[in-house]
Amino acid sequence: MRKLIEQLRKVTEDISNDYEEITQIGAKFKFGSMEWQQAMLDRIKRKLTNKEELIDADRAFIEIQLSHNKKIMAELKTMGLPNGISPN
Repeated sequence: MRKLIEQLRKVTEDISNDYEEITQIGAKFKFGSMEWQQAMLDRIKRKLTNKEELIDADRAFIEIQLSHNKKIMAELKTMGLPNGISPN
């Protein structure tokens, strides 16, 4: 039982540290800015490289970025840029 309690304490501490890091990124860079986005990408890359678990905030960031990219690509396509880059 003691081991389970210690594991739960560690998981809770790790999650708290994750959210503190995200808060610090938000304080350092303007929310939504290119610098903020890059800091979030760097954080996620580091976590994946270290085989660390992503938290809900990480997954939400990824989902939002993918959604934005899909929307931009669809808009560019309606403007005659089928690949989103050039008409060629």
